[in-house]
Amino acid sequence: MIYLLTGVVRSGKTTRLLEWSKNRRDVAGILTPDRRQRRVLLDVRTGSEHPFQVQSKAESVISIGRFTFSARTFEIGRAILKREREADCRWLIIDEIGPLELRGKGFEPEVEATIRFFKNHAPQRNLILVIRDTLKDAALKHYGLTDPVIFNFP
Repeated sequence: MIYLLTGVVRSGKTTRLLEWSKNRRDVAGILTPDRRQRRVLLDVRTGSEHPFQVQSKAESVISIGRFTFSARTFEIGRAILKREREADCRWLIIDEIGPLELRGKGFEPEVEATIRFFKNHAPQRNLILVIRDTLKDAALKHYGLTDPVIFNFP
């Protein structure tokens, strides 16, 4: 089953998923919570955090709007999705699908591969996609999602 968690920016989508998943052993994927006013990439299964939102342009970065992200951390996120796609977990989270992914960047091509895998090979497992409300329709069309369960947050 594919679930779509959508809502306005900064409405608590990530925080809610973080709280829901923290004591579960059947959840994997990536979350992007804020730590000390900076976004990090959290490997849900291992609990490891990676600096994601950066200020320095000294390293390889990807900019979107007013935000600058570590290109290396996007690589880590893609590797986590690839690793967890076929792993034995009941729930897989992708937080979040944003403008970069809709342009084939960011966590792509792993987001598309994961959605395709869940559509075709994992009917007994659950995929949670976090998408801000303003991108919901574009993401549904882009990924060919015709029947996800949609939760509008809050």
